[in-house]
Amino acid sequence: MLRKSKGFTMKEVAGGIVSTHFLSDFERGKSDISLANFIKLLSRINLSFEEISHAHESDSFAEVEIF
Repeated sequence: MLRKSKGFTMKEVAGGIVSTHFLSDFERGKSDISLANFIKLLSRINLSFEEISHAHESDSFAEVEIF
């Protein structure tokens, strides 16, 4: 949801970090990701781990400020 709302395609976000197939599986909760790769993906869409962590804790991604 956040990736799409920021206008990024899977190919743009995944490129050089993970495959688009893997990213698709991860976004649907069908695969796990290493913390290092997760942080790289977040960086690519200009989000910090802290922002995602806060949104997850509050159980609402609507609270994450999207620039």
